[in-house]
Amino acid sequence: MTSDDAAQPCPMPNAHRRLMDCHAQWHRLHEVYFDPHEFRLTMNSLVQNLRNVTWLLQKQKAQLVGFDEWYPRF
Repeated sequence: MTSDDAAQPCPMPNAHRRLMDCHAQWHRLHEVYFDPHEFRLTMNSLVQNLRNVTWLLQKQKAQLVGFDEWYPRF
């Protein structure tokens, strides 16, 4: 990524926001690791939100040029 890339707004802000939520949940998992009940609840929520990121990306793919070539590689 170049400094020019960092200055540009995210082309998919909804997916980006949800991904940042997942990042926070990932850290929360670390905090509750030794509490089985909280760990299970947080893990289930994280998995669901990660699936939602994928769904949001696929839903908005028509808005991004070259998405169909990029997505399968990742």
